[in-house]
Amino acid sequence: MWTSEIEGIITEWRNTGIFPLPNVVFPGPAPQCYSVEELRLIYHVATIYHNMEAIGANSFTLWTRQIPKIIAIGATQRYVMHALLAFSAEHIAFQTGCPLVGNMAYEHRGIALKGLQEAIGNFSQGNSDAVLAAWVVLSWQATDW
Repeated sequence: MWTSEIEGIITEWRNTGIFPLPNVVFPGPAPQCYSVEELRLIYHVATIYHNMEAIGANSFTLWTRQIPKIIAIGATQRYVMHALLAFSAEHIAFQTGCPLVGNMAYEHRGIALKGLQEAIGNFSQGNSDAVLAAWVVLSWQATDW
């Protein structure tokens, strides 16, 4: 699934620190904070938003419209990013039938749920957007594609 073009984009993102799709979110997540696999998952979901936006179709689904906000929140709240990484991996697993990517989704979802639980325990006005974002992304995964 990861073409040499995508690998090149991920490598450039890691080397320059510049998010490859600045029209999605700016500034993008700091690549040094993520593994290559996580960067691929972020890029996957950002590309879906970018492609839908290019054809004027982001209004067709709720989740595509929210991706830029969720990436931005996830860049500062790790459990939100794990929820998004799980979502992206789940989407890839659905498309490809790959059980390894399905396991990645399961792992990221577990980390996100643990972080969400801690955030709810310390709920405040300061973390309310992140709690909502994580909850929404995790709820999208509660039903089958």
